[in-house]
Amino acid sequence: MQTEAFEAFEAFRGGYPFRAEFCAPGKGWEKGSVEGGRLARKLAWLARCDVVILDELGYVPFDKAGADLLFDFISQRYERRSLVVTTNLPFARWSEVFLDPTAAAAVIDRIVHHAAVLQTTGDSYRLAAAKRNHKPAAGKKGAR
Repeated sequence: MQTEAFEAFEAFRGGYPFRAEFCAPGKGWEKGSVEGGRLARKLAWLARCDVVILDELGYVPFDKAGADLLFDFISQRYERRSLVVTTNLPFARWSEVFLDPTAAAAVIDRIVHHAAVLQTTGDSYRLAAAKRNHKPAAGKKGAR
């Protein structure tokens, strides 16, 4: 699996057009982003990229229309273009993202077919870095 991950990294370095998208509020992924076509426009734009990275999938809950658009986007990319997904949610909880166990199972099926699934465990690297960088003030015993 490490070889496949390395090959994906080399594709990025090789000049393939790619886009990393943080699935977060204010970035067009929040509930209600379907009205006015904001999410549809974002997905249409992303469809043109050779590689799309959906970072923190499930961080923001989707409404039904948004979940359906995301399902369609992933289905359209299946076996055509590359998709990288990061999430803290195990596959068993993806029905919370897609609001439908059948749709979640179909998306998982498309994502893991031809995929290298990398699962990490342990502390968050952000938390570990914060702990390393936190230095108590010298000579101060209490906070005011």
